[in-house]
Amino acid sequence: MMDPHRLRSLRFGQDPTGGDGNNGDDGNGDGSNGGGEEDGGSGGDDPNSPNYVSGFTYQGCYQATQDDGLRLLRGPNEQRVGDLTRESCESFCAGSTGAPFKYFGIEAGRDCRCSNTLSWDNPEDDASLCTTQLTGDPNHTAGGSNRISVWQNDAYNGEYQDFQDFQDYQEPMEEELEGQVEQVEQVDRAEDQAAQEDRVAQEEPAELEMG
Repeated sequence: MMDPHRLRSLRFGQDPTGGDGNNGDDGNGDGSNGGGEEDGGSGGDDPNSPNYVSGFTYQGCYQATQDDGLRLLRGPNEQRVGDLTRESCESFCAGSTGAPFKYFGIEAGRDCRCSNTLSWDNPEDDASLCTTQLTGDPNHTAGGSNRISVWQNDAYNGEYQDFQDFQDYQEPMEEELEGQVEQVEQVDRAEDQAAQEDRVAQEEPAELEMG
């Protein structure tokens, strides 16, 4: 059976963009660079890229929140995480309501955000604005002061990427559904039988009276 995180990332999802999920944080981290390498480059399938995350492509460094309060990523989020890594952020998004999400992003090295859309397309030209050390990984950086590093899910297209992944999820669900259908049919049969017995019980006294 495939990794449940990958399985969740392949399910159909919807864009939960009805709100930014802000719980009072103004979206601005301290922007400090606690160490780690400067994350530049596209980071796709190259494991040697400083931005490499398996199954994801690095999209760039973006402004996290505009002056009017609009956030780049407007789905589920967790803030001020003390041990955040890229992998834990991806896992959080994969397990959140509405998954799969097309994007996950890390702001100020400590805030994880998810979304199926980007509120705007243009990343920052200066990659050094996203060099805050991750709270859970001193060897890597992501985001900065009102800046967010964003990765795109390579498997996301609203469908399953390959037939085996589809079968891994579909077959157990079909078995569960078949069991539920059988239960409903059993209830229906029992109700029909009870109704028939009631009719017979009502008809017998009437026939005796007529006789």
